[in-house]
Amino acid sequence: MIPQFIVGGLLLYFGSNTLALIARAFSLLSLMP
Repeated sequence: MIPQFIVGGLLLYFGSNTLALIARAFSLLSLMP
């Protein structure tokens, strides 16, 4: 079985990456005229 802290770490890692990508996309959209 997979340890719980590894699953939590992966979820936090991918979650933060997704939030960063979304924030970057919104900032690029706001820069466009």
